[in-house]
This record gives sequence, structure tokens and C-alpha cells, in this order.
Amino acid sequence: MKSFSLLMLSFLFSCSTSKPQSLHECSFPYIKYSDKELKIRETWKSSYFSSISNHNPKDFIYIIHKIDKNYRRRSQIPTDSWSYKILQDPELLSQSLLVSGSIITQDHLATAFAPESRVGFVLSSECNLIGPSYFQDMLSTRPKSLTEAPQVWQDLRTKFPENFSPKDLVTEMRGTPYYNEVTMLGRYPSAPRNKISIEAVLVECSQEKVHLHQGTAALWSGLRSDMEECLEGYAPKNHTIPFLIELSKKYPVLLKAALPSHKYELLNKRNFPSLEF
Repeated sequence: MKSFSLLMLSFLFSCSTSKPQSLHECSFPYIKYSDKELKIRETWKSSYFSSISNHNPKDFIYIIHKIDKNYRRRSQIPTDSWSYKILQDPELLSQSLLVSGSIITQDHLATAFAPESRVGFVLSSECNLIGPSYFQDMLSTRPKSLTEAPQVWQDLRTKFPENFSPKDLVTEMRGTPYYNEVTMLGRYPSAPRNKISIEAVLVECSQEKVHLHQGTAALWSGLRSDMEECLEGYAPKNHTIPFLIELSKKYPVLLKAALPSHKYELLNKRNFPSLEF
């Protein structure tokens, strides 16, 4: 009897001191994924995506976020809107409980969520911040509070249970318009330093949409005249360009489907402070 008691005490002690099983690096805080699904989620690691600092217009893949398309016909973006706030400070995206984005590649430039918007951001995100994705619009909405977040993410999981890799997402697209949506969490609840980051400002230049499916992208050389021409036909152009000029001092600017007449030299304006806008 004494030996049995010692054995039980030894077992209980070992259980209490053993380390808890660590989470998979691509685990999502509000959704439990199977081992098979976690394997697919590994394809969303930030290392899979292209680096803006080594941008190759002929071979790239980025996650992008476009500001709300509802403002494209207004002369000004409302100052109380989320879009206005993130133009002032894009880092606010990392505080969002849900960020909607899209995958673009050199062969899939017209795949953006909110495709009629002309301004947005290129994002970097670790795989554990990536939520459900789909090859069409998911009609996702941001939770209003932390309390609401778990249910919002669970609902998305129920509606969109299939897991896609970034490559599958653009391959599966069909119908019109050709765009996809990937949902992201701004930051990991238990690790606030693990958050999405802004890699570049994104600007879509004037061009017929049919030409955007296969096209190019280049980094802005910093000439205001080019930006004026790039945003031709965009109603809030005069309201937006001052924001873009200020943002270009902090981030590279990626021009999506740049017009052939623009001779972009793939310069990063932050490295050339003497250039005039």
C-alpha cells in the first residue's frame, strides 16, 4: 500500500511539473484547426511572400488591404471614417480585431478586396494572424469589441470552412469580379508584439480594369506629377495625395498596374531626401 501511494504521488508531481503542450506556430486564437489544416496554414508564413525591398515586377506575391470603396466618388474621405484614420496612421491596422485583405501577384493584379478603391497598403502578417479566406468576397465585418470577437471569427469559420493556401486562393478565382478575400487579426491577443505590419502604401493607377489582370507594378520615384496622373479620375484625389506624400516619407509606395508612360526607376523616396515632390 505504501509503495502504491508513493507511485501515485510521483505521478501527480510529474503531471503538475510537466510543461504544457506548446501551440503550433500557425494556431489562430479564436479558431481551432486540425493538424492537416495547420499544415496548409504554414503556407501563410511571412517568408512565403515577396519583400518590397527586393520588389520584382515580374514575380511577386503580396497581401494587400484597400481602403473602403464607398468613398471613391466623394471629393473627400469623411474624417470620422476608419479609412481616413488609417490614412493618417496606417499602424492603427494592427489594433483592428479584423482586417480584410487580398492576395495579388504579377498575374493577378485585379484580385483586390474592395476592387474599386484606388489606395491601400501592402501588409506583412505571420500565419497565426491569418483567419479564414475565400476566392470571393466574404462580406466580413470587424467585431465591435473583444467580447464580440470570438463569435465573429467562429461565424466566419462556419461559413468558410475550407482552407486555402495563398496560391490556391488566386488559382480558384472565377466569375466576375475576380477578387479574393483573406481575413487577418491585427495582433495576437496574448502576444501584442506579434502584429501585422505595413510594408508599403499601395496606389492603383488609372487604367481599364481588363488590363489589370495581367500587369506590372513598380515603386514610385517620388514625382508628384506622376501621382497626379496615376490617380486621374479618382474623386478624392486632391484630398488623398497630401496623405500619400506624407506616407511616402515613411513607407515605400507601390504603384499597381502603372501606366506605360511612367518611367519608374524603382527608387525608394526615403533614401533620396533631396528629391523634390
